[in-house]
Amino acid sequence: MKTKSFFKEFPKIKKAFKDFDLDKIVKMKSVDPVLKVFNSERKANSFLKGCRLIYDEGFDNFKKRLAKEGIDTLEELGGIGK
Repeated sequence: MKTKSFFKEFPKIKKAFKDFDLDKIVKMKSVDPVLKVFNSERKANSFLKGCRLIYDEGFDNFKKRLAKEGIDTLEELGGIGK
């Protein structure tokens, strides 16, 4: 998705991902609603997996660990980095 197109579609993506409300995202059973506006099942599932990992650890704990251990921490989320 090109940058210009992404920003055009961002409100739809935000809605499909439950307004980025972590508590709601982790309850999603499927990325099917997201695929209607975001045409990459792999990326959508990676985002969902990352949200679940952050939720399980606790957002505040994740932020603290990120600050302490650095940006490499983000690679654990899937779809980021290597």
